[in-house]
Amino acid sequence: MYRQVPSVLAREMMEHVKYVRARTGRRFMGRDGDFTNLMLNNVVLDDAVLTAARFCGSSMTASSFQGADLFGADFTKALLDRANFDRCDLRGAIFQFARLSGSRFVEADLRPGRIVPTDDAQAFDRAANFDDAMLIAANLTGSRLDGASMVRAKMSEAELVQASLGGANLKGAILTGANLTGAKLHKAILDGADLTGAKLRNAQLTEASLRNVDLTRCDLTGTDLTGAVCLRGERVLPEGVDASIRQHAEWISSDGRAGVRAVFDGLDLSGLDLSCLDLSGASFKATKLDGTNLRESRVMLADFTGAVLANARMSFADISGSNFAQASFVRAVLDRAQFGSVAIRNPGGDATGRRWPTVLTDADFTEASLAGTFLRDANCTGARFLRANLTGADMIGCVLDGAQFDQGTRR
Repeated sequence: MYRQVPSVLAREMMEHVKYVRARTGRRFMGRDGDFTNLMLNNVVLDDAVLTAARFCGSSMTASSFQGADLFGADFTKALLDRANFDRCDLRGAIFQFARLSGSRFVEADLRPGRIVPTDDAQAFDRAANFDDAMLIAANLTGSRLDGASMVRAKMSEAELVQASLGGANLKGAILTGANLTGAKLHKAILDGADLTGAKLRNAQLTEASLRNVDLTRCDLTGTDLTGAVCLRGERVLPEGVDASIRQHAEWISSDGRAGVRAVFDGLDLSGLDLSCLDLSGASFKATKLDGTNLRESRVMLADFTGAVLANARMSFADISGSNFAQASFVRAVLDRAQFGSVAIRNPGGDATGRRWPTVLTDADFTEASLAGTFLRDANCTGARFLRANLTGADMIGCVLDGAQFDQGTRR
């Protein structure tokens, strides 16, 4: 249910329209204002001062905010289809679960903002947030979205030409048919994003993370993928395995609300190309992965109990917090892989100060290459490193009770 617009507010907005059109009237000053759950469709608030204003749950379809100061404003769950935010200061603004189809953010500033609470709480930097927002056919040309969170945002057919998205989190975003020509996505996270039909001509994706992303059906003319984690070319997998990976990607991007966790227990996945994927949380108990390519994949908190990873290629993979009890890594290549611990968080997502170590009890690393591998705090009780290459490996804090090394082990 929407609240009735207070008469005082209605008069102030009418005065602001006069200010915008003829510079008579009075500029609207709504700093820290509470405009939640109001019906404000088609209002004109161009150049208004609305710093830290709250519009949660309000309906503002086709409203105009051009050039307005909306630093730290909150539009959570607001209806903003066809709204105009061109050239607005929206640093640190929140649009989580908002409806913004057909909206405009041309040259808007959506970088992180320094939020200073009204109470005694410490100031903090907050990224602009579009998580789960609907931005179908929105125009964000030239917008500054560096560091923004756009997890699972629906941006089909959106215009992001020359947009700056450095370090932005677009995990699980729907970008089908979107135009990202010339966009700057340095170190952006696009894991699980759907880029089918997207235009990425001359886009900068240097050091970006594109795990679980199919790049074969988008325009990559002139795209810079230097240092990016992505599959270059087409991947051919058995139909059942491919379906499980796709469902698992959805399970990850939705935080378990959709899709299905992948379970490969006891299967033979030998020789398959599973590189540059995110298979975190999957189960590989007693799975045969002989010669499988897992290079640059993220497989955190997975269960590989008793798995056979002989001759597997796992360089630069992040397998932190996973269980490899009694797994075989004979002659596997694990150079610069991450076997570190994972921070344990409570249901609210806050750090508890505790960490979950990687379990390597009784694992067999005979003749494996672990040059530069990060094994800090791993439980290596009873593990065998016979004739293994551990040059430059970080084993600080490892539990090595009963672990076996021999003269052929290089350390």
